[in-house]
Amino acid sequence: MISGKKLPGAAASTDLGDIVSIVVPGIGPYGITFVEGPGGCAACVKGWNRLLDGHFGPVQRHGGVRLGDVLMAINETSLDNVPFTEVLRLLQDQNAVKKVMHFASPQEYRRRLDRKAHRGQPPPSHHHHHHHRGDSSQ
Repeated sequence: MISGKKLPGAAASTDLGDIVSIVVPGIGPYGITFVEGPGGCAACVKGWNRLLDGHFGPVQRHGGVRLGDVLMAINETSLDNVPFTEVLRLLQDQNAVKKVMHFASPQEYRRRLDRKAHRGQPPPSHHHHHHHRGDSSQ
C-alpha cells in the first residue's frame, strides 16, 4: 500500500499545493531571508541562512517549503493585506510563546487571492510595472 504516500520526510509540501504550517519558536532567528510578497504584502522566501550554531532553521529542516514560497499567514493572521514591513514586525514580535508560519507556493497563493477577490468585488486591475523603490534600505 505505497500508493498515495508522499515521499519520506516532509508530511506536507508546497509542491503538492498544500499549505505548509510550521510551528517555530516565539523568538527567531528563523534562518530565512524574506523579501516582499506579491503587491508588497506578505513575504516570499528568498534564501536560507544557517543559525548561529550552524544548524538550519526550523522551516528549512521541515523540508516542505521551497525558495520563492509565500509566507501567507502567521498564526491566525492572514498576510495578504499586510505590508511587508509589518510582516517583519510580526516575525520579530517576541510576545508570542510560539508562532505558526503558514507557507504556500506562489501559484497556490495567487489562486487563493483570486478566489478571495471573486467573492467580493472584481480584482483591481493594476498593470505590472516593476518599479524598484530605491528607499527601502534596511
